[in-house]
Amino acid sequence: SHPLALQLREATQLGLDIATIKVGNLSCSTVKSLIADALRMEDYEDEVESLATIIFKKTEGNAFFVLIFLSSLYDEELIQFNFGVMKWLWDDDVIKKKWVTQNVATVMLEKLKRFKEVSQMMMKIASCLGATFSPSIVTTVFENISTLETILELGDDDMDTFSKVSNYMHEFEDEGLWESDGDDSCRFSHDQIQLAAFQLIPLKQRDSFRREIGDILLSKLDPVALEEALFQVVSLKNCDVSHMSEDERRDLARMNLQVGLKAYDNAAFDTAVVYFKEARE
Repeated sequence: SHPLALQLREATQLGLDIATIKVGNLSCSTVKSLIADALRMEDYEDEVESLATIIFKKTEGNAFFVLIFLSSLYDEELIQFNFGVMKWLWDDDVIKKKWVTQNVATVMLEKLKRFKEVSQMMMKIASCLGATFSPSIVTTVFENISTLETILELGDDDMDTFSKVSNYMHEFEDEGLWESDGDDSCRFSHDQIQLAAFQLIPLKQRDSFRREIGDILLSKLDPVALEEALFQVVSLKNCDVSHMSEDERRDLARMNLQVGLKAYDNAAFDTAVVYFKEARE
């Protein structure tokens, strides 16, 4: 269900040749060099090797995860710079005990939980919109879904909500959590970040939360923007059909048929089938 996998499948159905280049993970020695360079400790190979081995075992050499784990160590003050000896210090045993039951997903989740409530709300919304999302849509949803306390956390100066939200989004970029793809388009840096952001939503509220986002977009977007986001809106509303009235279900069935036909016209046959099934059910 990953967006890239869907695009590749549809491209193959159209008869396009897809070249695949496999990129392997880093070796333990390369991870050691990466960490030594990041900490400016090239002259302390023995000390760095113990930390690199711990991180390598947890990340299996995935370069992105290596940096996430190293960043989390700093955030949790498990690695600190000592000005007395002018180098970074840590306790291998403490780190091993901390991470004995943690994987990449839990480390990312703990990292996100350290953000302010307003930041977490933005991450939750973005995670429901997909791997790629629109900051303006995040803002529209945020203004209509947030609690009063969360909105007040933005501050009460004269800056408009979109500008305030944009400032928080720059914070996420600085943290390497997502990247800007240009005008009104962002994407998560890794699917594990999107997963962790989605896990911020309590399990029993996830379907209703996504449906609420769909309802907000359906009522607040102008006709042009709604047409562009129609697939997204219908998919979100499909998450919580069981709690809809009969009239709401009929309206949603018509919307599923509409986007199914649209996908079919664009030769996205697998996608079309998904919406046609939803319309029939």
